[in-house]
Amino acid sequence: MDYDLEARHVHIEDDGEILTMGFSDDQFAPRKYVLLQKALKPDEQERKLGLDKIHIEVQDQGRSGYGGVSSIRYSPSRLLIELSEAARKCLDISGNIRIVLPNDTGAVGDMPVALFRASNGEFALDLQA
Repeated sequence: MDYDLEARHVHIEDDGEILTMGFSDDQFAPRKYVLLQKALKPDEQERKLGLDKIHIEVQDQGRSGYGGVSSIRYSPSRLLIELSEAARKCLDISGNIRIVLPNDTGAVGDMPVALFRASNGEFALDLQA
């Protein structure tokens, strides 16, 4: 079964070192959320340990891991994150992650650039208009 989230809040932060994209059902008291983080300048040790891959967290820290994103498809209203079988097991999801994005233009407008920076050839990226 897919993990479905109707995001009412989207947060994107890029401090030049770490890129963070958060999606939640509520800004202040989320019950469901998806968090994507990517080290933009990983060092050699991080690369050796696999920490240079995108980090994904779903619902709580116990359901998280590095890598395992096969592809991301973006449209202004939706985000589909396709996962490898290993990532599905790690995240305790039997399918993929489907996020309905809010209609406001805030952080969602920055999403294509953030996704492009996060992908860095690690996974297939489809940015639809």
